[in-house]
Amino acid sequence: MSSDTPYKQIDGHRYETELFTTTNGIEMWSRLQSLVGPGLMALFEGGANEFKGSSLGDAMKHLVASMGDGKMSEFIKDILENTRRDGNLIMGPNSDYEMFYRGKYHVLIQVLMFVIQSNFFLGKDIISLVSENIEKVSKLVKNSSPTSESTT
Repeated sequence: MSSDTPYKQIDGHRYETELFTTTNGIEMWSRLQSLVGPGLMALFEGGANEFKGSSLGDAMKHLVASMGDGKMSEFIKDILENTRRDGNLIMGPNSDYEMFYRGKYHVLIQVLMFVIQSNFFLGKDIISLVSENIEKVSKLVKNSSPTSESTT
Protein backbone atom coordinates (compact mmCIF):
# COMPACT_ATOMS: atom_id res chain seq x y z
CA MET A 1 0.00 0.00 0.00
CA SER A 2 1.47 3.38 -0.94
CA SER A 3 1.80 6.29 1.45
CA ASP A 4 -0.71 8.12 -0.77
CA THR A 5 -3.44 5.76 0.43
CA PRO A 6 -3.82 5.96 4.20
CA TYR A 7 -6.24 3.50 5.78
CA LYS A 8 -8.08 3.07 9.06
CA GLN A 9 -10.55 0.63 10.60
CA ILE A 10 -13.75 2.45 11.65
CA ASP A 11 -16.91 0.79 12.98
CA GLY A 12 -15.88 -2.60 11.59
CA HIS A 13 -15.10 -1.31 8.08
CA ARG A 14 -11.77 -0.63 6.39
CA TYR A 15 -11.53 2.92 5.05
CA GLU A 16 -8.87 4.00 2.55
CA THR A 17 -8.46 7.49 1.17
CA GLU A 18 -6.32 8.88 -1.61
CA LEU A 19 -4.57 12.11 -0.72
CA PHE A 20 -5.82 15.14 -2.61
CA THR A 21 -3.76 16.71 -5.35
CA THR A 22 -2.21 20.01 -4.31
CA THR A 23 -4.78 22.16 -6.09
CA ASN A 24 -7.76 20.08 -4.92
CA GLY A 25 -6.35 19.98 -1.38
CA ILE A 26 -6.04 23.77 -1.25
CA GLU A 27 -9.64 24.14 -2.44
CA MET A 28 -10.91 21.59 0.12
CA TRP A 29 -8.93 23.26 2.91
CA SER A 30 -10.42 26.64 2.02
CA ARG A 31 -13.95 25.22 1.97
CA LEU A 32 -13.39 23.42 5.28
CA GLN A 33 -12.19 26.63 6.91
CA SER A 34 -15.19 28.61 5.69
CA LEU A 35 -17.65 25.92 6.85
CA VAL A 36 -16.34 24.94 10.27
CA GLY A 37 -13.62 27.48 11.07
CA PRO A 38 -15.88 29.99 12.87
CA GLY A 39 -17.41 27.20 14.99
CA LEU A 40 -14.02 25.80 15.97
CA MET A 41 -12.80 29.28 16.85
CA ALA A 42 -15.81 29.74 19.13
CA LEU A 43 -15.01 26.51 21.00
CA PHE A 44 -11.37 27.38 21.51
CA GLU A 45 -11.65 31.13 22.16
CA GLY A 46 -9.07 31.11 24.94
CA GLY A 47 -6.39 29.55 22.76
CA ALA A 48 -5.68 26.29 21.00
CA ASN A 49 -5.29 24.36 24.26
CA GLU A 50 -8.32 25.72 26.11
CA PHE A 51 -11.66 24.09 25.33
CA LYS A 52 -14.59 26.45 26.02
CA GLY A 53 -17.71 24.36 26.55
CA SER A 54 -19.58 27.55 27.39
CA SER A 55 -19.11 28.64 23.77
CA LEU A 56 -20.96 25.60 22.44
CA GLY A 57 -23.98 27.72 21.53
CA ASP A 58 -21.87 30.01 19.35
CA ALA A 59 -20.12 27.04 17.76
CA MET A 60 -23.44 25.33 16.98
CA LYS A 61 -24.85 28.60 15.57
CA HIS A 62 -21.94 28.79 13.11
CA LEU A 63 -22.20 25.11 12.21
CA VAL A 64 -25.96 25.22 11.63
CA ALA A 65 -25.57 28.35 9.50
CA SER A 66 -23.07 26.54 7.29
CA MET A 67 -25.40 23.56 6.87
CA GLY A 68 -28.53 25.41 5.83
CA ASP A 69 -27.66 26.11 2.22
CA GLY A 70 -26.49 22.60 1.29
CA LYS A 71 -22.82 23.58 1.20
CA MET A 72 -21.96 21.20 4.07
CA SER A 73 -23.59 18.18 2.38
CA GLU A 74 -21.89 19.04 -0.89
CA PHE A 75 -18.54 19.42 0.88
CA ILE A 76 -18.90 16.07 2.66
CA LYS A 77 -19.62 14.28 -0.61
CA ASP A 78 -16.70 16.02 -2.31
CA ILE A 79 -14.25 15.27 0.48
CA LEU A 80 -15.27 11.58 0.43
CA GLU A 81 -15.03 11.30 -3.35
CA ASN A 82 -11.74 9.35 -3.28
CA THR A 83 -12.43 7.37 -0.11
CA ARG A 84 -13.22 3.66 -0.11
CA ARG A 85 -15.22 1.64 2.40
CA ASP A 86 -14.28 -2.04 2.31
CA GLY A 87 -12.69 -1.52 -1.12
CA ASN A 88 -15.63 0.29 -2.74
CA LEU A 89 -15.82 4.03 -3.39
CA ILE A 90 -18.16 5.65 -0.87
CA MET A 91 -19.41 8.02 -3.55
CA GLY A 92 -19.23 5.45 -6.35
CA PRO A 93 -22.06 4.68 -8.81
CA ASN A 94 -23.25 1.62 -6.84
CA SER A 95 -22.65 3.15 -3.43
CA ASP A 96 -25.22 3.15 -0.68
CA TYR A 97 -23.81 6.28 0.95
CA GLU A 98 -27.23 7.50 2.08
CA MET A 99 -27.74 4.29 4.06
CA PHE A 100 -24.16 3.78 5.36
CA TYR A 101 -24.44 6.58 7.91
CA ARG A 102 -28.18 6.70 8.48
CA GLY A 103 -28.49 7.07 12.25
CA LYS A 104 -24.70 6.78 12.50
CA TYR A 105 -23.57 10.36 12.10
CA HIS A 106 -20.87 9.74 14.69
CA VAL A 107 -19.32 7.21 12.27
CA LEU A 108 -19.55 9.71 9.40
CA ILE A 109 -17.75 12.26 11.61
CA GLN A 110 -15.01 9.71 12.34
CA VAL A 111 -14.58 9.01 8.62
CA LEU A 112 -14.45 12.73 7.83
CA MET A 113 -11.88 13.28 10.59
CA PHE A 114 -9.80 10.43 9.12
CA VAL A 115 -9.83 12.03 5.64
CA ILE A 116 -9.10 15.50 7.05
CA GLN A 117 -6.30 14.19 9.26
CA SER A 118 -4.82 12.17 6.39
CA ASN A 119 -4.60 15.35 4.33
CA PHE A 120 -3.23 17.40 7.26
CA PHE A 121 -5.79 20.17 6.73
CA LEU A 122 -5.97 21.24 10.35
CA GLY A 123 -2.58 20.16 11.60
CA LYS A 124 -1.84 17.47 14.14
CA ASP A 125 -2.36 19.66 17.22
CA ILE A 126 -5.81 20.90 16.20
CA ILE A 127 -6.94 17.40 15.13
CA SER A 128 -5.77 15.97 18.46
CA LEU A 129 -7.48 18.75 20.38
CA VAL A 130 -10.78 18.29 18.53
CA SER A 131 -10.59 14.49 18.91
CA GLU A 132 -9.87 14.77 22.63
CA ASN A 133 -12.81 17.13 23.15
CA ILE A 134 -15.39 15.53 20.84
CA GLU A 135 -16.73 13.47 23.76
CA LYS A 136 -17.15 16.65 25.84
CA VAL A 137 -19.01 18.32 22.99
CA SER A 138 -21.25 15.26 22.53
CA LYS A 139 -22.13 15.27 26.24
CA LEU A 140 -22.86 18.99 26.21
CA VAL A 141 -25.13 18.61 23.17
CA LYS A 142 -26.91 15.61 24.69
CA ASN A 143 -27.41 17.38 28.00
CA SER A 144 -28.78 20.49 26.30
CA SER A 145 -31.32 18.65 24.13
CA PRO A 146 -35.01 18.81 25.13
CA THR A 147 -35.25 15.01 25.40
CA SER A 148 -32.50 14.87 28.04
CA GLU A 149 -34.43 17.02 30.50
CA SER A 150 -36.15 15.15 33.25
CA THR A 151 -39.86 15.58 33.66
CA THR A 152 -41.32 15.77 37.14
